[in-house]
Amino acid sequence: MKQNPNIIEVISKLENFHAFGRLLINSGLLSPAVNTPEKAVVIILKGAELGIEPLAALNGISIIQGKPVVSPQLMLSLINRSGKLEDIKFEIGADYVSCTMKRWDRTPHTERFGAKEAQMMGLIGKDNYKRQPLVMYKWRAVAACARVSFPDIIDGLYTPEEMGADVVVDEEGTMTIQTPQVQEKTLSPEAAQRLTAALVKFGVEDAAKLATSVLGRDIRELTSLTKTEGTQIFEFAKQNFETAQKALEEQASEEKPEAKAPKASKKTKEDKAEDSENLKAG
Repeated sequence: MKQNPNIIEVISKLENFHAFGRLLINSGLLSPAVNTPEKAVVIILKGAELGIEPLAALNGISIIQGKPVVSPQLMLSLINRSGKLEDIKFEIGADYVSCTMKRWDRTPHTERFGAKEAQMMGLIGKDNYKRQPLVMYKWRAVAACARVSFPDIIDGLYTPEEMGADVVVDEEGTMTIQTPQVQEKTLSPEAAQRLTAALVKFGVEDAAKLATSVLGRDIRELTSLTKTEGTQIFEFAKQNFETAQKALEEQASEEKPEAKAPKASKKTKEDKAEDSENLKAG
């Protein structure tokens, strides 16, 4: 069976893709949701399948629950680019929006989304649906209609909001995924005890006092520190200890008396006479 040369080419370049993904993440220009080279690679490959350039894919595609998702605007862009969209119409009611798409080789298809559907799906209480319900209804209807009329163009993709992502939506419908802030755990009693023992070796008598000084807040127990803060305290004490040790070594080196070279012994008259005789004999 003949293998697809494109697949072989992609596999051979995976290592380069991974390096490229890491470079992009380190640039700080990507969405916080794209936080690993692997996610960047998957997005780039998915973009290639859809005919999207790497940077455009990274801006328009995200990974939610292990699956690629796209913005509804990108869905429409892909559909328009395909040349298969004959017409699109919207009907905007008081509490709903319907979207009708006519593909040139198919009959028109309509999808409707409104307050009733939002209520059934538990969406009506969300902030976006409170602030701009018609915008949310519109893009829900667009995404649903696109999946039915253009499955070959958008590859059955969903929007981030449909996949349950926490998004902020502006007036134009642009969806920005909000990355949840994960609260870092504090040190366990065992970890706090190990940190205290390490600090004692660095000459720290009061670990809580040192932590208070370094972090700028009142610390009474090391168990209130996060792992990051514990590492910060450890590195601070270690650096101070090493600096003090180096200073002591330099001071000891300066105070140590220099070893004096032994003086040459004076030769007696007999030694000089013997040397003179030896020279003559030579």
